[in-house]
Amino acid sequence: MFEEYLKDAHFFLTKAIDESEIELSQRYYRVSIFCELCAIESYVNYIAQPLELAEVMNTHETAFLLEKKVELIGDKFEIIDKMQFQKLEDKLRFLIIRFDKTFDFEKNPCWPRFMELKRKRDELTHPRHDKDDTSVSSYERISKNGLNAIIEIINRLSTAIFKRGLRKQILDLIF
Repeated sequence: MFEEYLKDAHFFLTKAIDESEIELSQRYYRVSIFCELCAIESYVNYIAQPLELAEVMNTHETAFLLEKKVELIGDKFEIIDKMQFQKLEDKLRFLIIRFDKTFDFEKNPCWPRFMELKRKRDELTHPRHDKDDTSVSSYERISKNGLNAIIEIINRLSTAIFKRGLRKQILDLIF
């Protein structure tokens, strides 16, 4: 599903850019932002299962990605069927550190752009004001940079974990 969400994000971002009515443009940008974050959350969930089956991580790492609790049962740690939610950025940071040793969080612009996108999504999800006063130009910058960052992060992780990147059709969504 993550590819569909990326396509949806691109579709609504393009609609927002082309829209002359400010309110409608903002509406399209908001939808694009939500789809972008859905895409990367979906991707993390998508790869957690194959990583668990491949047994490339220890019990604690697997539980962390699957958002499950770990308990000491007898003489070993086991994943139990109780939820323990993790922040998306923590799961991504773990995956990047674990599988992509060349990624530099300080120098690679995609990470701060992803974090800015996430902050904007969180702000939209938990509004402090009655009215959205985000300018169209701010929305465009955040949404474009966010989509590009998410595609880069997913592509790097796919290359590092599965030894192949995203399909060209998805890479072509980059602005």
